[in-house]
Amino acid sequence: MSLRKKLKFLKTKYPKVFSFYGPLSTAIQAKKYASMDKRLDNCAAQIAFMLHETDKGLIKNKVCMEVGSGWLLTHSIIFYLLGAKKIIATDYTKLSEPKYIKNAINNSYISSIRDILSPFEDHEILRERLEHIQSIKKWSFEVLKKELNIEYIAPIDLVKQKLEPVDFIFSLSVLEHVGSKDLPKIIKNLSEMTNPKGNQFHFIHLEDHYETVDDPFGFLSMSEYSQQMEYERGNRVRCSGFINEFAKHSAIPPTLTYTWKREKPVPNTIDSSISYTSKEDLGISHMGIWIKG
Repeated sequence: MSLRKKLKFLKTKYPKVFSFYGPLSTAIQAKKYASMDKRLDNCAAQIAFMLHETDKGLIKNKVCMEVGSGWLLTHSIIFYLLGAKKIIATDYTKLSEPKYIKNAINNSYISSIRDILSPFEDHEILRERLEHIQSIKKWSFEVLKKELNIEYIAPIDLVKQKLEPVDFIFSLSVLEHVGSKDLPKIIKNLSEMTNPKGNQFHFIHLEDHYETVDDPFGFLSMSEYSQQMEYERGNRVRCSGFINEFAKHSAIPPTLTYTWKREKPVPNTIDSSISYTSKEDLGISHMGIWIKG
């Protein structure tokens, strides 16, 4: 049994224990990701990839919002480095552990961050901002707001709530965890929170988050698939479904900047609740979608 499945089993069997250790679990996750996916240089590479595929002016001097910022606000810090006017970081539940931001910075190659981001901001300005964040000894939500103009809002359910209009909305591996019935609602709200000339960009992971190696598309055949499974493993909405939902709220058709595929077969039988256009649509593992204002 994989570690993820073991944790799920233990969480179901001993909910009070997991509830008690919730803050500790969050801190452990934050510290782990500070040396992995949420390292500042990794986040810089992801944002640079997005800007190369879209528009260099998405962030600079803009009010930006990150949906689902997670344990560390390092993507939001990249927005600061690139000259965002203001950054709003949001989460459905309060996960962020600011004290581990220092780890995410120290675990990174700072010179690489400058080089990666230099096509989008002056090299010397990047150097000054990087030196500034390196000089911060103790990170907190207050420091993020005062020093970087990053405001953290959590918990917030963007299916039911809306915030002030912004110029740019970003998410990475978030929208696939929104229940399929709620997805149209959150996409509508995000569209209404985007200024008329604003933009959105979303990285979306379309595989089963529990079985990404052995059987990433097997969950498409499951006839009993609960809302909790949608939240944990992915909502099973395919690439065409995301495009169609965003198109309903945009005067300009959404741009599919990339699609990736894994050489794994899709099931012969697909659950009847899943809408798709072709076998190719079923087999897309990752996508990037740009919604222009």
